Amino acid sequence: MDNIIKAMKLWEGQYQVVFGGGPLPPAKVCVVLGSNALGQIMPGGACQPGSWTKTPSGADALVTYSPEFILRFSDGSKEQKECKRKMWDSLKSALSRAGLPFP
Repeated sequence: MDNIIKAMKLWEGQYQVVFGGGPLPPAKVCVVLGSNALGQIMPGGACQPGSWTKTPSGADALVTYSPEFILRFSDGSKEQKECKRKMWDSLKSALSRAGLPFP
């Protein structure tokens, strides 16, 4: 997570990381890392990586790959590179929707 946040050039106060099934903090945009996380905040919810949905509170939520999913592939493999590229494109979309600049 630290590397993802650093790559997005975010600083403390611009983001909150939530683990577990607790309530989400108020936010304009949420990034949901994988189907397990989506299931915790929206039981029964289903979205493809790279797609947008709404949280129960009405915030925009971008679903993308979990870091664990990306690490399943061989390091440097074509599949891993493709997942990383898609995830990075998704994260840039989230920054844009939140009104933040992206690297």
